[in-house]
Amino acid sequence: MKKCFTINTLRNTSDFHSYYPLIQDRLFAAVEIFYPEQPEIRAIYAQNVRDLLKTFPFLEIVFHLPFNRTHDLCFIETSDVLIEKFQNIMVFAKDLRVKKLTMHLGYVNVELARDQYIKHILSVLKKLCTFAASLGLALMIENMPSNSELGYAPEEIRTIIEQVGADNLGFIYDTGHAHVSEFPDLSYLDVLGKYLWHCHLNDNHGQKDEHLAFGKGNFDFSSFFKKTINLGYQGLYCLEILFNDANDLRSYANSFDAIAKTLILQ
Repeated sequence: MKKCFTINTLRNTSDFHSYYPLIQDRLFAAVEIFYPEQPEIRAIYAQNVRDLLKTFPFLEIVFHLPFNRTHDLCFIETSDVLIEKFQNIMVFAKDLRVKKLTMHLGYVNVELARDQYIKHILSVLKKLCTFAASLGLALMIENMPSNSELGYAPEEIRTIIEQVGADNLGFIYDTGHAHVSEFPDLSYLDVLGKYLWHCHLNDNHGQKDEHLAFGKGNFDFSSFFKKTINLGYQGLYCLEILFNDANDLRSYANSFDAIAKTLILQ
């Protein structure tokens, strides 16, 4: 069970260096990185990632595409501009040996029919998937915590993936998002298991997206791990948990391993 952790764009060179022992000790097999908007920060961040790869050639890099309101793919008026920007970001990601990219689809007005948003996003995704395929990249739709975002219901995500019909479009499951949704936690895996390429792991109390460590909320991780094992999932388990430093990450990795060991011994 391969572990991953996130490195946000606020992390500096010293932070990156503090993660080296975690990778050296094989606690983590991958990192998930982001896109710095400011060019000067982007250059430093990218160099830090390259240095990681130079030191640890085996390291897998996953990329999280921008997902705030200014990167709302559902907003028709700016979608063409965003498609071009996302394509440029994919080129940036490709240069960092990325193979898979996490994405949020965007925001919806819940008082309007979702069908119109789905029709629009299908067109957007077909363009993005075609471009991604030309770079050897795959896109993954993440389940959202609220119905104000597209990609909320399991069936909605499956419909989008199947109607786009691209071999390089899959699903990334976020435990925290699932737990605050109106749907059973594992229903996403029941419906989308065959499209599962990546996982974000974090805990909460079922009320809001808190990004807590294992056991600090009430998500049933044992059932989740059993489900992924039964699905034959071989992808990464990315610990998308808030952390201060490398010591926190080491603690989270040990907690993950303890849960996994318990399941193996059962």
